[in-house]
Amino acid sequence: MIWKTVTRLSFPRRISHTTHPGKGFRVTLIITAFITFVLISLGGVVRVTESGLGCPDWPMCYGEIVPPGEMHALIEFSHRVTASLVACLAVGLAVFAWYRHRSHAVTFPITLALCVLVFQIVLGAITVLQELPPTIVTAHLGLAELFWSLLLITLVWSQPVNRVSGSESIILTRLAVLSILGIFLVLLSGSYVVGRGLGAVCPDWPHCADGLIPSSNLLWVHMIHRILAGAIGFLVIATGLVGLKQHHIIPSLGLTSLMVIFVMISQTMIGAANPWFGFSSFVRVAHLSMATALLGTLVVFLGIITNPNSPLRGYK
Repeated sequence: MIWKTVTRLSFPRRISHTTHPGKGFRVTLIITAFITFVLISLGGVVRVTESGLGCPDWPMCYGEIVPPGEMHALIEFSHRVTASLVACLAVGLAVFAWYRHRSHAVTFPITLALCVLVFQIVLGAITVLQELPPTIVTAHLGLAELFWSLLLITLVWSQPVNRVSGSESIILTRLAVLSILGIFLVLLSGSYVVGRGLGAVCPDWPHCADGLIPSSNLLWVHMIHRILAGAIGFLVIATGLVGLKQHHIIPSLGLTSLMVIFVMISQTMIGAANPWFGFSSFVRVAHLSMATALLGTLVVFLGIITNPNSPLRGYK
């Protein structure tokens, strides 16, 4: 007993394995999530400007570290540089989480995010080397959205909040999960439509050029995306309205619910603006960015409901 006491006095701990991630960790996590959002939007710029093969090799650009002064090469290379920055930040967050914060609510999602990022980097290289096949490009976007979602879950779970309990929790969790899966499916279907070069085959909204019923399989590929978006949109709005009822218990959930509804309505209007404004590059990029923001707000919504660090349950 005396030896233990002396040891503690003589050799203060240099490593503190806490369960509450510090402010620096959360700020870095917010910065990483923001840059990831920018990265996904920048990927949309690469897509709409047809700059995916601006650097036809990987990881170099025309065999050089510095890309040539050509627009498509610069756009594609800026996307890669941003991805490299996100990768460095993600590795740093994962290492710090394991080194200082042993809460599973933090280490599990951030480690999973790092694993997803590894696959994302490999898939990004395959995307370029295989010259942008639609299925690979769609999978590339899917992994990016999954990585973004895991960062947000880590952020929400890194701090304690109240949780909804009882039957309300079950209902909200199911609605949130279904909405997230639905929006994820809409995102992937939209990416596939663009990858197939069918993004502008229906110049009207909400119906296609030749009426309510598309006359060809190619038009149906585009319209299925719209039908999915409409059906899932009603589900998302319902999820937000149900979440609003819990604002007196969890104010942050009420605010997030309002954001879900607002972003869903905004995304619908931007989707309609695509044919109305002739599928301009700006509107197309905004459409992807708003879809990513919608997925993010739903993930935060789910994270608040399921937070294992709730004071009602205690830290683990």
